[in-house]
Amino acid sequence: PHQRWFAGKARRVSGLQVTEILPVGPAGSAELAVLLLVEVSYLEGESETYLLPLTFIEDEQAERIAQDSPNAVVARVDLGGYDGLLVDGLHERAFCELLLESAQRRRQASGRTGTLVSHPTPAMRATMRRHHGPLEPDLFRAEQTNTSVVYGHQIILKVFRRLEQGINPDLELGLHLNEAGFAHSPLVLGSLEYLPTRGESRTLAILHEVVPNEGDAWSY
Repeated sequence: PHQRWFAGKARRVSGLQVTEILPVGPAGSAELAVLLLVEVSYLEGESETYLLPLTFIEDEQAERIAQDSPNAVVARVDLGGYDGLLVDGLHERAFCELLLESAQRRRQASGRTGTLVSHPTPAMRATMRRHHGPLEPDLFRAEQTNTSVVYGHQIILKVFRRLEQGINPDLELGLHLNEAGFAHSPLVLGSLEYLPTRGESRTLAILHEVVPNEGDAWSY
């Protein structure tokens, strides 16, 4: 309830259940980097599903995030040799880099009852060819219902927190404009999708090109 992206603040939560764990990054990686799908049940009305990126950090990095972004801390972990924090992965640079790496290649990662699938578009390949070297991630802190990460002022990754069944309209419209060759909206560079063994798919995230702007209308 303390997260800005949580939409059920006015409702009474009756329970939480982790329904899916999707690994992020290459197979066999020792680093904890996962996407959790969490079903939130309420005393009244239908349940909702939220996306929670999760990673484990230690030492100075853990202290820095605890001080700068305390709302990103999920839990403190003390397991003998493994002392640190479980945090929202979108506040951690290495996790964001893994997300971009996964999104720019056609990859699949199996979870408990479904699959994480990345869908880069031809525009993604063109963008990556124009920019050599790594694109540094920077969390966009002005978000409300979603969370965005900007990479090297070239790519913006919008992660949806409350997940709906079916393709997200933002993605569907953007792909149509891509195919139509419409030049006056940001290109869709790719998406991350969850495919359950049963039921409809869910759009987890969309990648767009970054369009420079001169600020907001109030400033203008």
